[in-house]
Amino acid sequence: LAAIMLIPTSVQAKSSVTYTLKKGTLTISGKGNMPKTMTFKKNTKIKKVVIKKGVTSVSDRAFYQCKNLKKVTIASSVKTIGNWAFYGTKLQTLKLPKSLKTIGNRAFMKTKVKSVKIPDSVTKIGKYAFQNCTKLSKVTLGKKVKEINQCAFAQTAIKKITIPKSVKKIGDAAFVNDCMESATIPGDFQTIGTVKGVLRSKKVIFSTPLNIKNVQLLYADNFQISEDDSNFVSINGSIYTKDRKTLVRVPAGVTNVKVEEGCTTIALSALEYNEEYNGKLWLNDRKIINELYIPKTVTKIDDTSFITYNVSGDPLLFKSSVVINKITIEENKLADTELLKLTDKVTYSGK
Repeated sequence: LAAIMLIPTSVQAKSSVTYTLKKGTLTISGKGNMPKTMTFKKNTKIKKVVIKKGVTSVSDRAFYQCKNLKKVTIASSVKTIGNWAFYGTKLQTLKLPKSLKTIGNRAFMKTKVKSVKIPDSVTKIGKYAFQNCTKLSKVTLGKKVKEINQCAFAQTAIKKITIPKSVKKIGDAAFVNDCMESATIPGDFQTIGTVKGVLRSKKVIFSTPLNIKNVQLLYADNFQISEDDSNFVSINGSIYTKDRKTLVRVPAGVTNVKVEEGCTTIALSALEYNEEYNGKLWLNDRKIINELYIPKTVTKIDDTSFITYNVSGDPLLFKSSVVINKITIEENKLADTELLKLTDKVTYSGK
């Protein structure tokens, strides 16, 4: 006779957290953290999860690839959602409790969630937390979030985002997607990394005075500087010093660059873009400037100020990341020695 194995529907854990599974609904109850061993990876019977009050965490990989899981209720006592907790499920709606403090790495990656409101209690959003949530179009971030880590909201359908002033660290590619239209962010955040930038948006609005080094990590068509910024101002989407005398940054999305009349200095870093990754360049993202128009008021190219680029790879490869097809100089008053500072650093077709 074949051996028969009986699987219990209720298990007592050391933390006093238990679970029951009945007619597709998994109920987790008790007090304390879910035990690390309490996971339901790839369980196809689970359609709904109810986490009762008293439970304080969701364990790592708790519902990893439970492909029929569509609904979850998370009690107000839960403070931590673990790594990979709901990865690859079919969750469509998500209500996070006000007690929550941490969302783990890949916690909701590849789910069907359409909107998310991050509570004010959350201080950290883990790596890839919502990456590849292709239906996620609306995100509201709480006022106390300090860290948004690598690729947390990458490859989503978010069109507009406001990142609170509390955020000091934003990881690589945290908000990189192809449909972002407007992003309001603090200008003085500290970045974790530099790979491929942290955000892509048609328009970037700085809500606080700008740390200029941050702009090399932002890919936009238009920058809008905070009115409280005493160092910089935005003119036609580009960034100039407050006195409007120095061009500091041209958005990566702009292909025809016309320097403002009255500007006297172009910072070389305004037209340089750091696309390095492990010593190589993402050549499909190279910056193309069709025409650079320089007015007669410009007399200097500043190659030492504002942003410093450190490239470990081949300098010629880095040079190819920016291509200028045509340079027009009004009345040709810019000395050749100054112009060479620019053309030595970019690929110039000479038209």
